[in-house]
Amino acid sequence: MSKSHTSVRRFTESLDLAAPLWQRLRSHRYFSLGVMAVVILLMAFVHIWQRVTVIELAQETGSLRVEHGELRDQAKKLASEIASLSMGTRIERYAIDTLGFEAISADRLFTLVEDEAVAPHPTEWEVIAESFERVLAFLPVRADANAVTNHLSPVIHDTAQTMEHGP
Repeated sequence: MSKSHTSVRRFTESLDLAAPLWQRLRSHRYFSLGVMAVVILLMAFVHIWQRVTVIELAQETGSLRVEHGELRDQAKKLASEIASLSMGTRIERYAIDTLGFEAISADRLFTLVEDEAVAPHPTEWEVIAESFERVLAFLPVRADANAVTNHLSPVIHDTAQTMEHGP
């Protein structure tokens, strides 16, 4: 009986070797354990990659916040510098000292006011019409052409034919 048992075992082993590799792997007793280990390793790698990415993004966000604060401070400094440079007294002092202008008294000052009766605001339709006129000024103009009937000239495709027929 042991001889028949051995021959049966050898026969099943030979059938197992003839089976495709995927079936042999799936039928192995540690296959499910190996698949679980691979899945756990993949999940661990993904988790580590996510953590590293999140940390890098947090560092980048922090550096961008610092840079934003610096730029905001610089913008405030520049706005105050513009305000100080555009003060009337500073401009007046610069005009007198550097450019050689004279200071004038208040009774010689006058303000120019635009007369609204002279320049009325155009209506929307007038603005649209004016816009169309400006666009039409750049469009090509159609001109009448003088065409001669019953006279067809041959179409020349080759330079050798050009020499024969003339221009």
